[in-house]
Amino acid sequence: MRAAVVSSIGGGFDVEELVIDVPRGREVLVDVRAVGLCHSDLSFAETDFGTPLPMVLGHEFAGVVAATGPEATGVVVGDHVVGSLVRACGACPECEGGAPYRCTRRSDLLRRPDEPPRLTRADGSPVTAALGTAAFAEQCLVHENQLVRVPRELPFPQAALLGCSTVTGVGAVLNTARAAAGPRAGPARSRCPAARCRSRAAARPAAPPPRRTRNRGSAGTASNRPGCTGVPERPVAS
Repeated sequence: MRAAVVSSIGGGFDVEELVIDVPRGREVLVDVRAVGLCHSDLSFAETDFGTPLPMVLGHEFAGVVAATGPEATGVVVGDHVVGSLVRACGACPECEGGAPYRCTRRSDLLRRPDEPPRLTRADGSPVTAALGTAAFAEQCLVHENQLVRVPRELPFPQAALLGCSTVTGVGAVLNTARAAAGPRAGPARSRCPAARCRSRAAARPAAPPPRRTRNRGSAGTASNRPGCTGVPERPVAS
């Protein structure tokens, strides 16, 4: 199986032949059909966050289930799925309380130290499956809780974006901005009194120019007649 491997921080990606293990427990083997290049992947490739090297990145992807572990129940071979970096065990108090993003047992979705690695090089040396997905590859091995079935009609490139970019945007709107259904979004109003005063002054219409009220007694000059603009007119020739 070919995969884009990061062997050194800042060294970029190298395509290598790797060995991927069979699915165990609730793991699922996915044939990757599309994967997004998130900026977080680039950050991990260029900054040392402590992830053991070498590693395979890629965390927003779509594909087809190729095989399932003996304990997997959520998907079957042939299902179209979207994968995400979000890991939630589904059983801890946070998950059961409706806050899976605060899961306290995310490591349950990864392999234990006493188990063989999901990815290895030809010499048997381990390769880290970063974020539990490692989707910059022809196949990836993930826990079923990181997968969601999607309709077969949904194109793979668009489906892949659901795994990170879409949920990030939706989370910003619903969880951070807490925008309610219905109202349109607009620029935030400043809490600074001075800023509010300036904005009100800018919105206030300009005062009309003062009107002249002098009457020179000539029909061809400015006067105080109704509708006069106060601007002298050209004298009428006699």
